[in-house]
Formats: sequence, structure tokens, C-alpha cells
Amino acid sequence: MVHARAIAALILAAAGLAALAANVIGGETPGPPGNPPGPNASALEVERVAGPAGKRAPKPRVFYLETRQALNDIPPGPGGEIIEKCPKKSVAINGYFYKKELFTGFGLDEQGSSPAGFRKWAFYWDNVATDAEGKGVEIDGVILGMVCDKDG
Repeated sequence: MVHARAIAALILAAAGLAALAANVIGGETPGPPGNPPGPNASALEVERVAGPAGKRAPKPRVFYLETRQALNDIPPGPGGEIIEKCPKKSVAINGYFYKKELFTGFGLDEQGSSPAGFRKWAFYWDNVATDAEGKGVEIDGVILGMVCDKDG
């Protein structure tokens, strides 16, 4: 069991390094071409939240982190953010976003996400929300989350 965890951690680390190296060598940010976050994307602070079951194990191996403040004024069109950081000796393995009480259909079309180094996660989206006249509108109240894995 421990051996399998070590192998999984090495695979995750290698994938993160490969993605990071490809971005540094290619001079591009991760994600779809032309779709931020770019080098000037802000790094948002996060705090630990209870897992999906609402309980924490005495020695948690997986951590869920979410932005302290909801994102507001997400402009129409492509965009994205980077959130940081997983606890020491852990790696970012996934990310998610939502609006409180509304998980789909609010106009933020996910374009992808990826590691942004070992302990950060990058999101790429397209704000396709429109008003009654079909004009693009800003989206408010979006929470970003990150899943971190700590191999005990």
C-alpha cells in the first residue's frame, strides 16, 4: 500500500515537472493557447475546508482549500486565476470552482485547469454569461477550490 502511494506521488510529481518544464521551455503558460492566466495572474489565498463528507481525519492525507473571498467582476470572455499553496510536503492534484448554491449554469465555461508548479493550481475559463439582450456580463460570487495530496 505504501509502495503504491509512493509510485503515485512520483507519477504526480513527474507530471507536474513535465508540465512546468514544457511551459518554461515553450515560454507559454499552461492551458489553451491565448487563454489566461498568464504571468501576471494573481495568486489567491486559500483556507482549509472540511472534505466532501464534512469530516476531517486525524491525520488528513487530502486537503481541500478554497478562496477566502468569492471572486467578483469576472469579465466576459476568456480568463483565469492561479490559487496557492498546498501545505508543505503536499502537491496540488485537482481544482474546482462554483457559486454558492449554484454549481452549473452560471455562465463560467471551464476551459481546463492544470498544476502551476507543485503546490499551486491554475484555472482557465470563458465567461459566456449574457443579459436579456445577449450582451456579455460580469460574474460575481465564484469560489475557487484546490485539492492537495499529502503522502504520509
